[in-house]
Amino acid sequence: MSSQLELNGNSDAELVRAIDQWVEQHRPTELDRDWYVLLGESGLATPAWPVEFGGLNLSRHQAGLVSARLKELGVERPHADMLGLELVAPMLLSWGSPNQRKRYLPGIRLGTERWCQLFSEPGAGSDLASLSTRAQQNSTGAWSVTGQKVWSSFAHSAAFGILLARTEKAPRNRGLSMFLVDMSVRGIDIRPLVQINGDREFNEVFLDEVALPTDSLIAQRGRGWEIALSILADERASLAGGVVVGPGRADKLVDEALACGSWDEPGLATELTDLVIRERIDQMNMLRASTVGADSPHVSVLKLFHSELHEALGRMAIEVDAPARVTWLGETPAFVHEFLSAKYLTIPGGTSEIQRNLIGEQVLGLPRDPRPPTSTPPR
Repeated sequence: MSSQLELNGNSDAELVRAIDQWVEQHRPTELDRDWYVLLGESGLATPAWPVEFGGLNLSRHQAGLVSARLKELGVERPHADMLGLELVAPMLLSWGSPNQRKRYLPGIRLGTERWCQLFSEPGAGSDLASLSTRAQQNSTGAWSVTGQKVWSSFAHSAAFGILLARTEKAPRNRGLSMFLVDMSVRGIDIRPLVQINGDREFNEVFLDEVALPTDSLIAQRGRGWEIALSILADERASLAGGVVVGPGRADKLVDEALACGSWDEPGLATELTDLVIRERIDQMNMLRASTVGADSPHVSVLKLFHSELHEALGRMAIEVDAPARVTWLGETPAFVHEFLSAKYLTIPGGTSEIQRNLIGEQVLGLPRDPRPPTSTPPR
């Protein structure tokens, strides 16, 4: 039985039907490595990729439908794989060399190699251009990297990482380059960070004279900032929500409120109705963006709206049945984890404050905030 997805039409309905038929034929008994390999071989894990690299060459809109449908069916790739699929792969397809694509894209497609992002630093978060991690090149063309990164999601389980480092004695973003890093090499120390919700997704990463080969450089030396901006745009798009319009988390909260009787509490029904409306607006915004495309500044609008909706939904997870939910015993319930995770999406890909700056300056044309002088020497 062939694992390749066969498309017999171009409409959204025909695509969804083909996905359902394929999953019915191949449905796994458990979501494990063998299933992710099969999903990758079918093209469903990478629907927007060119066919030559194992994709289906679908539009951004239909690729979003594929991801949404796999999630609805409960057979999607794990969250920890999304950085490789949604950030690293597009970067390699746009900026990588033929050898880099040949080496790394199969592992991303088949789910056999996980990736992390080594961008933020203790002194360079929102102001990423001020980063101080340095990469020095020796006479043989190889590189030596020293510095510290933080908030690196899944670095503890990643085989590889993409690293932004300073390679030039030039001010700020003009002196940066992008590298591919084998996370198992000598000189890398990874320390997980415990989050308020109990998860250990984030990490500190210390790099002490880490040796990187010549071909670890992406594109050309000094183009790291340009590449980083394209990656951050993809990250904002990936954090902005799905493309399916219909009942979502807000609707489930309404059902919970009706079931426990809190719907009749003063003001709660109004708040829940507002959340349902905001969630439909969020879904329709993403659907529109998936059909007409969205450039980087407008992706900030989508990301800001979706992440702040996510925060509001997380807070409401406690309020729909507050008397019962503040007195829970035993293991942490799902609604508590949701509440403690509410702020999460307002931070990665640029905080809500950064998104508002981007929208104000690049979409609305408002005056720019004061920047440090370009002559400021790198630290």
